[in-house]
Amino acid sequence: MKPRGASHVASRGEGTAGAVGDDPYRRGRALRWKALLGLTGIGLYAAWVEPRWVEVTCREFHLPRLPAAWDGLRIAHLTDLHFGDMQPARDIRSAIDRVLALAPELVLITGDFVSGLGLLGSEARAALAAMAAAPLGAFAVLGNHDHRAGASEVIEATRAAGIHLLRNAHVTLSRGGAPLTLLGVDWPRTHLYHLPERHRHRHFERLARSLDQANAGVPPDHCRILLVHGPDLFPRAAEVGIDLTLCGHTHGGQVRFPLVGAVRVPCATGTRYAAGFFRAGQSQCYVSRGIGMVGIPVRFLCRPEVGLYTLRRAG
Repeated sequence: MKPRGASHVASRGEGTAGAVGDDPYRRGRALRWKALLGLTGIGLYAAWVEPRWVEVTCREFHLPRLPAAWDGLRIAHLTDLHFGDMQPARDIRSAIDRVLALAPELVLITGDFVSGLGLLGSEARAALAAMAAAPLGAFAVLGNHDHRAGASEVIEATRAAGIHLLRNAHVTLSRGGAPLTLLGVDWPRTHLYHLPERHRHRHFERLARSLDQANAGVPPDHCRILLVHGPDLFPRAAEVGIDLTLCGHTHGGQVRFPLVGAVRVPCATGTRYAAGFFRAGQSQCYVSRGIGMVGIPVRFLCRPEVGLYTLRRAG
């Protein structure tokens, strides 16, 4: 499928498809947590207020290799939707609509469409179709929860909606004859930070090979945007000259404390890349706090986030 307003001039990598289930927001489990937490004022805020208080992050990225034809490109970045058992699909759709209302030309999604217990049903698929309707289309990668819930079902739903999955693959868009290359890397099912050091090293090697596979055949002068679920790969992306890495996975810690910040982030690099903007040489990275929740249905001092980014030609 070709995104509207641009042409694909290179593409690598495919996946498989499967069946799709209904939206299984498990009200009993989630509401029991929320009722318990709501016994205190802070718990009430964390369970009922902040998860719905979506922040739209608007920022510019100045990229030296960005062709003039792509200067001013408006990108929506969404991550960690987590359709499933922590919050109703309508709340997730509302967050998605916040950034789509700002008319991005391109939508990029960095994984975890579902929670570990969730599947993509009718409401979720309607939200996916809305993202795919962007003028240049929508591109995405899978996250660890997508693999846990059943990657084939996520693949089927996203493809049916018209979203292009990049699985250790790249695609080059062309505008006025000028290229812009998107790369996507599959994230492993296992949390890297759970693994002992000797096994963690093997997973990093696997991720590095996946990045090399996605990057294979891309001319070195192309401006490249990497979609990857977690930020642990950013140092390697900087080494190979990726211009901009977009990711999520951390939820920003989901619960943060004054003067301390996030105390737990599911990354092998700890809290180093919990959320926000990072730079390594000429390579830049943005880690979004995402929309959804995992573990317990709360956010505290860590609002859900969607991004509207504008690409600028540096200099």
